[in-house]
Amino acid sequence: MAKIQNINQTLKKLSLTLLLSFLPLLFSMQLMAQAEVDPFSDSSGSTEADPFSDSSGSDEFSDSDDENSDAFSDTDEDSADEAPSLEWTGFLEIEQGGHIGDKSVVDKKWILSNRRFRLATNPSNDMGSAFIKADFIEDSVTGESKIDLREARVVMTPAEQIDLSIGKQVNTWGVADMLFINDLFPKNWISNFLGRDMESMKDSANSFRMTGYLGEVTMDLVYHPEFAPDTTPTGCRLSVYNPNSQSLIANESSCGDNSNRFNQPDSDSSETAIRLKVQLGSYEIATYYYDGFFKNPKGLQWADSNGKGTGETDLATAGYTMLTAYYPRLTVQGASLEGQLGPGIVALETGLYDSEEDKDGDNSLIENSKWKYLMGYRMDLSANLSAGLQWYQEQMLQYDAYEKSVQYSDYRKKEKHNTYTMRLTIKAQQETLFINLFTYQRPEDKDAFTKIDVSKRLNDNLEVVAGANIFEGQEHYEDREFGMLRDNDNVFVRMKYNF
Repeated sequence: MAKIQNINQTLKKLSLTLLLSFLPLLFSMQLMAQAEVDPFSDSSGSTEADPFSDSSGSDEFSDSDDENSDAFSDTDEDSADEAPSLEWTGFLEIEQGGHIGDKSVVDKKWILSNRRFRLATNPSNDMGSAFIKADFIEDSVTGESKIDLREARVVMTPAEQIDLSIGKQVNTWGVADMLFINDLFPKNWISNFLGRDMESMKDSANSFRMTGYLGEVTMDLVYHPEFAPDTTPTGCRLSVYNPNSQSLIANESSCGDNSNRFNQPDSDSSETAIRLKVQLGSYEIATYYYDGFFKNPKGLQWADSNGKGTGETDLATAGYTMLTAYYPRLTVQGASLEGQLGPGIVALETGLYDSEEDKDGDNSLIENSKWKYLMGYRMDLSANLSAGLQWYQEQMLQYDAYEKSVQYSDYRKKEKHNTYTMRLTIKAQQETLFINLFTYQRPEDKDAFTKIDVSKRLNDNLEVVAGANIFEGQEHYEDREFGMLRDNDNVFVRMKYNF
């Protein structure tokens, strides 16, 4: 009976995933067909505003200005009889990066070597709009050529106070800078650690998003039919900590398209996230709820001889000799506040992480429940210099039970973990040159991470970026998030042509 229920759950999840994947493509094909053959359409072919986007929709590389258009142009009558055209945008990007020195256990000359070609379009009509982004990638590190469907979603407004976005998409919320408490949507940390464009930091996933406008309150609901974890180092490009050998290792078998090879949930693996927000004066206040799994593999379970997780998380279990990482169940309740304070913007955020599989905190193989807090402030120091500071703390709950479970090891995790971040941004040469510095310092974990990059826009289409990723870590702290990368300092360069 249990096996039949698991099969039914799997079929249900697969059906919903396929629906979310192909509905936007079918919808967009219909819109494209109408855009090509319908001479009575009122559409101008311009991009429709996306109600789910946090951006203003302006293109920082564009020099067009509607206010300066020619009011006496005689082309409007001619174009009235023409069918609206489908507009395509995109870019061609080359990315290259490698280790500094030869300390890393990952024996590769290059850890980043991509050629990426993107095509994007946004057809629309009275029914709604579709957003399509596809990346054609050649990756010399893994030897793969592939198509990455970055975005494929439809946006519609079925009722005056409801917006829907369905398909493969990027979701994001929260008020922090590169620290994520209530933003429990998938992140690509490998991309960040290699120096790829910051857009790639947010992974896309099949999801259903509904936004409702209830008077002064805005409600967002996001449903993932299948768990979408963070993409974290596995040993292909960057070293990873192995709990069995208690050392840093490389893992060539983890290279390839399915780079996140940790054990994922076998049964119902859906995720649900809800946000309620309201504007009170100059402050935006929000509350959050999440039901799903830890986004990073925060649990260890016994594995069989093939490395497959058994579900056993009891240290006393006999018959197994190898541990493997997995994603334990998690629920989160949180809140945030952001708004003007003095010359800058203040951000406050908190979240209660309830570790569903370790309620008592006495299982050292599974992450304990935690309170997380954040305070941040950012401001412009001058016309060309801006700065941001953040203090972030994690407070482990049931700490006494945790100490007993690890037998009071000298290198056990502290009850409170502090993280301090700083961002500096310098603009120069009429805002065509940007210097960015972002650093994490984590004193209790004895590790740190600093990213610096310099970007130069050569013209409206061409941009060049160069930078470095620097990691710090100490002996006996190799299991910490930045500590395991201490020998993976790297430099990178990117060149992008937008069209």
